[in-house]
Amino acid sequence: MKSVSIFSILLLIYSHAFSQDTTAKHSLQLIVGLSDFHVRDEFASSLIYRNTNFAVEGEYMIKTDKSIQSFQLAGYNAVLKTNLEKYDAENFRVSFRYNYLHNISKYKIWGNDLNIFLGGGGYSLLNFSQYNEYISEYGVLTESWYWVHSAEVSAFANYNTGSNNLGFAADFSLISNVSRPQYSYIPGTYRYSHINPFGKMEVFWNNPSVHIKIIYGYQLSSRFQILAQYNFQYSYFDEPRIIGLYMNNFLTGVRLSL
Repeated sequence: MKSVSIFSILLLIYSHAFSQDTTAKHSLQLIVGLSDFHVRDEFASSLIYRNTNFAVEGEYMIKTDKSIQSFQLAGYNAVLKTNLEKYDAENFRVSFRYNYLHNISKYKIWGNDLNIFLGGGGYSLLNFSQYNEYISEYGVLTESWYWVHSAEVSAFANYNTGSNNLGFAADFSLISNVSRPQYSYIPGTYRYSHINPFGKMEVFWNNPSVHIKIIYGYQLSSRFQILAQYNFQYSYFDEPRIIGLYMNNFLTGVRLSL
């Protein structure tokens, strides 16, 4: 029952989305690049762990004159470093987002269309780290995770000049289900833990999360578009100990109209 509220909201959004008109354009997107990631997880350490690593994101989009639906999947893997050489963390992140956005207004600027969309959807992120030290015989200090499922409010603005396309997107969590390890850690007593996919229900001021995207697209042909994208994400939670994370992603790739 822990996640019923979130999934009820998502089901309503999803059902409404597929009741829309069927004059839709479908597309696939693949972008790759670099992710500048920083995390401070006081369950494991008071140090800030960071690194720049490879990132890949995929998206399936359904677009009509009145709405946009998107399904996004992203993955990251890195060895995070600190300012102390004998500590690192093996980090894995994977996320999924579903959005439904409705066109609420349209403007003409310099003879080109500016479309404003508003809506929402669902977002899931698993951030998992194994923390290591190379001083004593322990080796592995502990493992920690931040697994969150959120219902979000989303906004998107799109300016189209024909061959050039500029977009700005923002997603904010409203209510989340957050899973974190139980705090019972004593140095040198590390044991592998079962990762629980669900935890506590939290409102946005207890688990603030914001995602910003700036997207540029250049239309090569009727079916192919080249993309350049900047993503920013920030999340914070304070149980059982504070975790704060942010990342800047710089990505490029292609979108194929189906």
